[in-house]
Amino acid sequence: MTLITAEDLDDAAEKAVKAAAS
Repeated sequence: MTLITAEDLDDAAEKAVKAAAS
């Protein structure tokens, strides 16, 4: 099991936004 850091969440959110925008 991997630890999820705030940076991971921020990166995932950014990718989701880019995916939704494209």
